[in-house]
Amino acid sequence: MLILLGLLALFGTQMLTTVVRGYVLARSSDAVVQKAQLALQRMTIDFSYISSPVAVDVGTANRISYNANFSSTDVEHHVITQSGNTITYTVNGTPYVLTDSVATNGLQLTYFTAYNADSTSEYAAANIIGISLTMHDADWDPGVTKAFNTRVTIQKFVQNAEK
Repeated sequence: MLILLGLLALFGTQMLTTVVRGYVLARSSDAVVQKAQLALQRMTIDFSYISSPVAVDVGTANRISYNANFSSTDVEHHVITQSGNTITYTVNGTPYVLTDSVATNGLQLTYFTAYNADSTSEYAAANIIGISLTMHDADWDPGVTKAFNTRVTIQKFVQNAEK
């Protein structure tokens, strides 16, 4: 009887441990998804305010430096770049952490002249910026990542404001 009770306790403990670990991983994975969504939303809003192709100083596969025109008098210089597992968002020289938990080379920017055009890794009078963001999963297993993608039409808010 004592042996049976010991086995039940052992299996019960293992099951409880598995359930708790699953809950913690699910909660952490949800946090990673929220980080990615917030970072993509911030970049989407900002890229929509790029005023003209000359406003982008540097546009490479993992760094972009540009001017965002929020109004005729409110122009800010922004830089978005990945350093280690963090994406830094710099506004007029002041850096902020946009998100962490980013995979190595997890920020990839591609540039398009039209929606159905071929992409390039260099900014060259692009009208659309593609953003690919690869995040580490909650348990930081090097092989477990989640990818998020979107495209942003630049100048759309500035053009609408001028009409």
